[in-house]
Parts: sequence; C-alpha cells; structure tokens
Amino acid sequence: MKPINKKPHVALLLAITLAMSACAAGVNDRSDKSPDTLELLSEYFPVPELEPQEVVRIQMAAFGANDSEDTGIALAFRFASPQNRRYTGDVEKFASIVRGKGYAPMLESIDFTVGPVERRGQLAVVAVRADRMDDHPAGFLFILSRQDGGRYDGCWMTDSVLRIEIGDDSPSIAPDLVDA
Repeated sequence: MKPINKKPHVALLLAITLAMSACAAGVNDRSDKSPDTLELLSEYFPVPELEPQEVVRIQMAAFGANDSEDTGIALAFRFASPQNRRYTGDVEKFASIVRGKGYAPMLESIDFTVGPVERRGQLAVVAVRADRMDDHPAGFLFILSRQDGGRYDGCWMTDSVLRIEIGDDSPSIAPDLVDA
C-alpha cells in the first residue's frame, strides 16, 4: 500500500481532473481517457488517512473513467466496506448493480460535485450531484463508516449509496444524519 500524507493528493486531483475534462469534452469512447486516469486511480487503496469526501471522489472518478473491462468499477469496489460486500457480493455482482438503472448515472456523469460531509461519530454521509449530458443531474448519498478492526481498521469505506431526487439547479447538500 502506498503511504499517503494528509495534504491534498496531487495524483488524485489530476486523475479527477482528467476524468472530468475528458467527459466534459464530449468524449464518448471511454478508452480514450481511462488508461491514464485509471492508472493514477489504481494507486489508491483504503487507508486511514483518506477522509470520507476523498473516498467518494476516488469512487466517482473511477466510475467516470470506467472502461469496457469495468476497471473503474473494480477500483471503486476497493472502497466498498465489508458490510457492503456482504450485500453486493463479488465485484462482478457489484458491477451489475452499478450498471443498473438507479446507479448508471454515476457511470454516465460528465461532471460531479461532492458536497460537504455530515459526520456522527463513526458514520458519515456525503451527497453527490452527477451532471450528465442529458441535462438531468442525478443525486446520490454515499453512506460511509470508519472501520473498526480487521484489515481496514480506521479506514472510511462506503456502506451504501442511495439515489436521491434533486432539481436541475440544486446544490449537493447532505441532509442531517438521524441520531442512531
């Protein structure tokens, strides 16, 4: 695992910029943009130094850079929590879920905005607005938890992603978490 300091990650920012600029330029053939972006993103694994918003940015950039071999989906799957994996199963089943109608906008996004994180102890919620070429943005809530013990001790990982309705001009705002 590559150690990561707490300062902004230049490679991550570059990968996200490459993914978003290639999509915004109207590149429909993901093979034109994904090798560099996916190569940069392949350096990232769950580590305690990554904050919830960084985990979500990595996952969204990976989804946006997905290729015909589902490399981006596999990269995003790295950050699925053990609890999430018990529900979704292996990476192939995870990929079929992501390609489904509810989550496909993550793969189709030409740009995305990650909202502020709402934290309560070991839980975090991050809202995402995924803009698409059809001018109908899609909203998602990423629910993450800080892992306690085991291989991913101290790492923020995604437990689930919920599709939410947003208006065309709505900002990405996470609702308050309910008290557990």
